[in-house]
Amino acid sequence: MDDKYIGKLLDSRYEILDISGVGGMAVVYKARDRALNRYVAIKVLKDELAQDEEFRSRFRNESQTVARLSHHNIVSIYDVSHTEGLNYIVMELVDGITLKEYLQKKGRLTWQEALFFAQQIARALEHAHSRGIIHQDIKPHNIMILRDATAKVTDFGIAKFAAKEETQVVKEAIGSVHYISPEQARGSTIDYRTDLYSLGVVMYEMLTGKLPFDGDNALSIVMQHISAMPLMPSEIVPSIPSGMNEIVMHAMCPTISRRYSSASELYADLERLKSDPNMTFGYSTETRGEAIESDETQKLPNFEMLSNVPIHHTPAKPVRDYEVELPPPVRREVQEPVYEERRQQPYEERRAAPRPAERKRERERRRREEEEERFSDSPLLMVAVALLAIVLIGGVAFFWFSRFWGGESEGVEVPSFLGAVYTDVLNDPEYAQFRFDTEPREDDTSPENTVIDQNPARGDKIQENATITLYYAVPKEEDEEEDVQMEDFTDRELQTALDFLKELDKKSEVIEEFDEAIEEGRIIRTVPDAGQTIREEKVRIYVSKGPDDGPFEMPDYFNMDYSKAIADLTERGLVLDKAEPRDTNMPKDAVVDQSPEEGETVEKGTKVTLYYSSGEKPEDKPQDKDPDAQDPDETVGTGSITIPLPSDVPGDAKVTIEMSGRRIYENYFSTAQGSVTISGLEGSIGTHDVVVTVEIPNRPANNFDSTITFS
Repeated sequence: MDDKYIGKLLDSRYEILDISGVGGMAVVYKARDRALNRYVAIKVLKDELAQDEEFRSRFRNESQTVARLSHHNIVSIYDVSHTEGLNYIVMELVDGITLKEYLQKKGRLTWQEALFFAQQIARALEHAHSRGIIHQDIKPHNIMILRDATAKVTDFGIAKFAAKEETQVVKEAIGSVHYISPEQARGSTIDYRTDLYSLGVVMYEMLTGKLPFDGDNALSIVMQHISAMPLMPSEIVPSIPSGMNEIVMHAMCPTISRRYSSASELYADLERLKSDPNMTFGYSTETRGEAIESDETQKLPNFEMLSNVPIHHTPAKPVRDYEVELPPPVRREVQEPVYEERRQQPYEERRAAPRPAERKRERERRRREEEEERFSDSPLLMVAVALLAIVLIGGVAFFWFSRFWGGESEGVEVPSFLGAVYTDVLNDPEYAQFRFDTEPREDDTSPENTVIDQNPARGDKIQENATITLYYAVPKEEDEEEDVQMEDFTDRELQTALDFLKELDKKSEVIEEFDEAIEEGRIIRTVPDAGQTIREEKVRIYVSKGPDDGPFEMPDYFNMDYSKAIADLTERGLVLDKAEPRDTNMPKDAVVDQSPEEGETVEKGTKVTLYYSSGEKPEDKPQDKDPDAQDPDETVGTGSITIPLPSDVPGDAKVTIEMSGRRIYENYFSTAQGSVTISGLEGSIGTHDVVVTVEIPNRPANNFDSTITFS
C-alpha cells in the first residue's frame, strides 16, 4: 500500500500523520484525533483485501472482540468506522516495540525479566478469557513492550468466542506455526488453554532466546508440536530455576487436559515463584507420543498445503536507544528446594523433574552400583584389584614424570558462567573441579548477583583446581543529587529553556502547536510543569506557532448551556450574530439548534446564530389556531413512541420529533441499541400525526411519518 492516506482527514476528525507498521491484513497509521486533541493509532484494512468478504469479516471480528475488553495489558479500541469505502479501527497509540524486537535486541531475557512479562500477558489472557474470548495467535510479534516495562497484548484479528465450536486451523496460523498448539495443528476443538500453550512457547523463547521447535518449512514445525519433545529451558540455560522450568513445560503440555486449567492458575504459580525462587511444583514431564494416544482419535487435517511453505525468519527492525525500566530483580538465595502439596493436580502422577546435573549424578550412581553387584562375587575380582593397583602406580609415576620432565597437559575447557547467579555456580557440584574467586562490579543493566564477566574466558584450557574469577553485578551507588525544580518558561524564548536544561545535562523535545495567546516562537508550557521536580530524562517543551487562522470545523453546541457556547465560539474567533429562545421540552438555556451546523467548514469571523430553550414547553403557551393546534381547554395527556435505529451503523443518532410543525423532542442515542422508546411526551388527548427524523453523521437523514396517542 502506498502512502496515499497520509494527510487525509477521516470522518472530519482523524488526521493521518504517518505509517506506524504494516501487517498481513492491515496498515497501522499514527493519527491525531482533532475532537479530543490526542494521538491515536488507526488500523486500515488493506485495499487489496477490502473487497474480500472473509477479510472484512475478520476485520469486523477484531473490532467487535476488542471492544468487549478493557484492561491495562490489552491495547484499547476507541472507535470503528466504515466511510468512503474505507474500513478502519481507531485504537490506543502505544509508544513501544514488540516483544519480538525486544528479544532481537537482548538475545534472551533473565528468568526474572521473563517472569515479569509473562505475568502481564497472563493477566491480559485472564481478562479476555473471562469475556469468552480466545486470542488464538499469542506470539512475541503481538505483544507490545512500553518504556515503563508495561506489556500490552494486541492483534485480535483471528480471535474467536469460546461458545463457537468450529476453529480455523492451520491456514490462519501459517505465519505463527512456531507458537501453534497441538490441538490447533490437529484441527481439534480449542479452548482457553490453547492460548496458555502459546504463552508457554513465548516464555520458552524469552528464557532461552530460542524456539522450542524449528524447521525448514511450516509442516515440519507443526508436526514437531504434535509429536516431538523440546529440550527443557534449563538444559539450554542452566541458571533457570527448576520452578520456572516446570511452569513453562506445564504450560506447553501437549495434552490440553493436563495443561494449566486457566491463566489465573498460571499467574498464581509465577507469583509463588517470584516470592520464593527455589519453589518447585512437582509437575511431571509428558512425551508427545502420550499426548496423541491420550486424546480422542481424530482425523488429522490435510497438511499438504504446508509442506512447501518455507519458514523465513524476518529480522525485526533495528531497535536503538530503547531502554525498558524494569522493577528490581527477584533475589534468589541458595537453599534446599521446597515441594508443596497441590490440592488439584492435573496429572495422575507427579514427580520433580531433576535438573541436568542431578540426572548425570544419578546415572553415575546407578552405574557404580551395577558394577559393584556384577563384580562383588566374581572370581576375577582379585585379578581386577591387582591390575588396578598396577595402573594406579603407573599413573602416579607418569604424573610425576610429566610434571618434571614432560610438557603441560591440554587441561580442562572453561565453560561459560555468564548470566548465571554466582552463588549457584559456587554451590553446583558439576563445577567441583574448579576453584573460584568472586568480585562485584557495578552494573545496572544486568540482574543483581548474575555473572557479567569471567577470567579465564569460555573455551580457554586450564588445569584442574585452577582458579576462575567470576565478576557479578551489583547496583551502582547513585550519587545523591539535589532535586531540581522546573522553572517557569511561559511566554519566554525557547533558547532560555534549552540553556537551562543543558546545564542540568537533560535532554529536551520541542513540540510546536497553535496558540491564540502566546506569540509565535515563544514557550506555551513544559512537561514537567513549572515548580515540579525534574525526574524525566527528557523534558517536553511546547512552543507556539501563533494563532491558527485557517478554516476549521464548526463545533457542536447542542444541549450546551448557551452562555458557555457563546464563550466557546468567541474564543475560537467566531462572531455571535444572534441568540433566540425557543419553546421546547429541553432544559432551560440549553442550545437546541445552531447555524452553521456542526461539522460545516468555518473560519474566524464567521457569524453564528444560536437557538436555546426558553424553559417553557410548547403546550404552556397559547398558539395560533390551526387544524391540528391544541385547544387550551383540552385535557393534556402523555404518550410514547418506539423508534428503530440502524444497529449496523456504529455511532450516535440524532432523533427529532415534530408535531403540527413544532419540534416537541430532540436527543441523541447510540445506534447499538437497535431501537429506542421515548415516553413522557405531552399533548392533547387523542392520536396525533408526527414526523420522526433520524440523523447519523455522513449519512442521509431518515424521515418517516408516525402517530402518538396521548391519554
